[in-house]
Amino acid sequence: MDFVTIIGSLVGIVGGIAIVYVLRKQKAEVALGVGGPIIFLGLILLMIAYDLISGIVVWVMTGTALIFLVSFSYVALRRAENI
Repeated sequence: MDFVTIIGSLVGIVGGIAIVYVLRKQKAEVALGVGGPIIFLGLILLMIAYDLISGIVVWVMTGTALIFLVSFSYVALRRAENI
């Protein structure tokens, strides 16, 4: 196991939870849409560190998380412009 990968994944998970906590006053889907993919990416890194997943599964899961992050960030920015 790579110690740096485990620390990085834990930082990502805690950071995602902190983002959800900070954005809790926004709509729930915006908070979870921005913080959720970051938590998911941290979990992916943790699964890679323990050799639970590899190959194409990593690419599909990471791509899905990034698509959700970009789409919900776009929604959050659009709402900020309309206010």
